[in-house]
Amino acid sequence: MRMGIGFGPRFAALGSPSPVHVTRQVLVPPGAPLPPISAATPVSELVAALNAQQPEVLVGAVGVWSALADQQLGGHLQIAPRAAVLSSEALTANVRRRVREAWGIEPVSGYAATEAPMMAASSPEHPELEIAEDVVVIEIVDENDRAIPPGMPGAKVLLTNLINYAQPLIRYELTDSVVESPRPNPAGRPWRCLLSVDGRTADILYFPGRGGGTVAVHPSVLTSAGAPFGEVGEYAFVSDPQGLHAQVVLVPGAAGDVPERLRQALVSAIASTGATPPVVHVEPVTALQREPGGKLRVVRSA
Repeated sequence: MRMGIGFGPRFAALGSPSPVHVTRQVLVPPGAPLPPISAATPVSELVAALNAQQPEVLVGAVGVWSALADQQLGGHLQIAPRAAVLSSEALTANVRRRVREAWGIEPVSGYAATEAPMMAASSPEHPELEIAEDVVVIEIVDENDRAIPPGMPGAKVLLTNLINYAQPLIRYELTDSVVESPRPNPAGRPWRCLLSVDGRTADILYFPGRGGGTVAVHPSVLTSAGAPFGEVGEYAFVSDPQGLHAQVVLVPGAAGDVPERLRQALVSAIASTGATPPVVHVEPVTALQREPGGKLRVVRSA
């Protein structure tokens, strides 16, 4: 309800094709057949299915709905949703803008896991993700389980689910890097808020520091560098001994110098952390390879 969703609307949930994934467990009634579409369905098939379904609420991975927003703007997809709850990947300013342009709605972001179906969520009025502290306890800690102060990214989350009576979870470790907001809850409630959910700790990259040692570069550094580039529809980063490789899907009509400008922005962003930037390559591609669950990894080491 706080996200602007009441009872009864038609949902289009594009999550994992797996029947045990949380999107299927929560949004598909017990005993009902699984929906024929998922985040792994080709975009052309999604467009046809959604045009037939005409959903009122969009749910699922950020990257999938970002690509479908482009289909709407191009005139291929023709739906009129009233709300969108996007998760699994960072909901960037660029994606927010494209969703607004495509459907005239302000998307909200959800932080969820199979171990706790809704841990935090934003609202159309407030982009901060309010922690559902009446049902979960979230501790943001470093690698040694020491508390991280607000405003700083943690190495992991210790989750305690207060309402799962079948399988109690107490300080269950999630390798998520999140940032607690140092500001009061903008809605006036006593619950804490998250500024961002930056991905798995495994997605953190380590580069040599200019003054020696190593510097941890969080995914948010790379996504922030790419956020001003509206011509970039989707992107993924691969780090290997040869350097950092950015794969980008450009929107139709993108300027030819976008890859080079993005490369320079990535080099500058990495240097701003005190790290020595690696060789950075930016490669335009027609589509990004997704994981089996439909997610895009922001950073992965090869």
